[in-house]
Amino acid sequence: MAFPPFVYAQFGNIYLASLPFGPFNVYNDGLLYVVGMPLALAWSIIVRGIMASRTGSTPGKRMRGLRVISESGTRVSLSAGIIRRLSFLLGPAAWLDWVPALRGDRQRILDHLAETRVIVTIPDTVAAASHGTAGKTRGGRS
Repeated sequence: MAFPPFVYAQFGNIYLASLPFGPFNVYNDGLLYVVGMPLALAWSIIVRGIMASRTGSTPGKRMRGLRVISESGTRVSLSAGIIRRLSFLLGPAAWLDWVPALRGDRQRILDHLAETRVIVTIPDTVAAASHGTAGKTRGGRS
């Protein structure tokens, strides 16, 4: 099977691949496809999985005040961090990972497999700003 996994068909000497934006000729796509696509997938799966296991968040989650933890409430393992990212290999079918949300479940399918969950963590500065107390001391003075 090719990397990334996708369906392809051979017509004579031409191989056509099925991707979300339509078929293309695999042999004429050059260095961007041959090197760039695997590197981008590796970054998205492995490096961001490592980030989730070490810090509990990715830059986007950190900005939104979210954090990934294990079902037991501890830091996620490296394997669990990587398992959570595997939906990138599904290509256009990656949205299937979110099907449980249709029935009100807040965990994705891969969260269930990795035994992880995402929690909301509000930093002190954000909480203080939302209550109008940012920059004030206990005495109420700035």
